[in-house]
Amino acid sequence: MPKVSVIVPAYNTCDSFFRKCIESLVGQTLKDIEIIVIDDGSTPEQGSDAPCVRLAKQYANADPRIKFLQQDHKGVSEARNLGIQKASGEYTVFLDSDDWFDTDALKSLYNFASTQKSDITIFENYRDTENSCQAFKAFDSDIKIFENENLAELIKNAVQTNPMHCGIIIGVCCKFYRSDFLKSNNLIFRKGISLGEDRLFFLNALCKRPRLSYLSRPFYHYRESEGSLSQALRKDFGALVANSEKLIGELPLCDIYGIDRTRYLSWLYTDMSRIVYASLIQYYLNPQNKESFFESRKNFLEFINLDATQRALENYNQDAFTQRDRFKFFLCKHKLFSVLYLFKIKLSLQRKILCRHK
Repeated sequence: MPKVSVIVPAYNTCDSFFRKCIESLVGQTLKDIEIIVIDDGSTPEQGSDAPCVRLAKQYANADPRIKFLQQDHKGVSEARNLGIQKASGEYTVFLDSDDWFDTDALKSLYNFASTQKSDITIFENYRDTENSCQAFKAFDSDIKIFENENLAELIKNAVQTNPMHCGIIIGVCCKFYRSDFLKSNNLIFRKGISLGEDRLFFLNALCKRPRLSYLSRPFYHYRESEGSLSQALRKDFGALVANSEKLIGELPLCDIYGIDRTRYLSWLYTDMSRIVYASLIQYYLNPQNKESFFESRKNFLEFINLDATQRALENYNQDAFTQRDRFKFFLCKHKLFSVLYLFKIKLSLQRKILCRHK
C-alpha cells in the first residue's frame, strides 16, 4: 500500500501547465506514492490524442507509480470520484492539473497527519500569477487539532465562505484525507456540479465528525489565469444559488454540532449573497458579456426574482461586505439594473484604456 494517493483530474490542460503539475509529483521527497491521472474526455487533435493525454501516457510509461485513466467528458466531480474509487494509498490528496505542490508537501503532510491521527488535515496555499506568488493562511499557526471554539470557527467559515482564506477551508485541494475515512463514509463529489462542488464535499465530510488537524504551512500552488473555470464568463448562477440553499441548508450540521439554526442560515445566506456578487462580476457586469442591455436585464431579473436569491439578499450578514458591495446588493434587491449597468460601462472603458496602454 502506498503512503499517499494523489488524484489529478485533467481536461484539455496545456502542455506546460500539465508538465509542471506532474513533475512536482514525480520529484516529491516522499517516494512511496501513487499518482492517478484521470482524463475527463479531453478533445483529441486531428489524428492524435490531446496534448495532455499524450503527456500523461508518456509519464505513465516512464514511472510505474503513475496510473492513467480516461473517461468520457463528465466533469471534474466524476473524475475525482473515479480517482477515489481507484486509490489504494493510506492517504488521499487532490491536485488540479494546472497547479502544483512544493517538493516536500506529501512527506510533511504524511508525517503530520500520522502524528495527529487526523482524518482530515487542512493546509495552506499560494496564489500564483505570471508576476507574483502570495501565500495565504486561514488560522493561527498554533492550532493543530480543531476543537471547541476553533472547530466552531472552522464550520462557520466553511458555510459562510471567507474570501480572505483564499479557498483553504472550502477547497478540496488544501485537504489531506485519510483514505479509509473517505471510503468507509462513502464520501464522493456530487455529480453535475462544476462550481462549489469542493465546499459541498467538505461540508458532507464534516457531517461524519472527522478528527480535523491544521498544518500551518503553504504547500499548494494555485495558478490564477484568465482561462480558469472560476474566472470564465458563466451565467448558471440561478442553479448555484438554488443548490446552495437546498443542499447545504438540508445538511444536519446544526444537530451534529449544536449550532443555532438561525445563525447557521445567516452564514448560508451570506455565502449565497457572495454568489450574487459573483454573478455581477462574471456575467451581468462582465465586459466580455456581449449581450444587449435588454437581454442582460431580462436574465438578471429572472435570477433576482428567484425566491432563494431574494432570501439571500434579505438575510445576509452585512458586516461581511464593504459598503460599496452592500450598495450593489441594494440595487440587486430592488432590481435597479439600469444603475448597475453603469458599472459595466465603466469597466468596459477601463478595459479599453488598459488595452491601449499595453
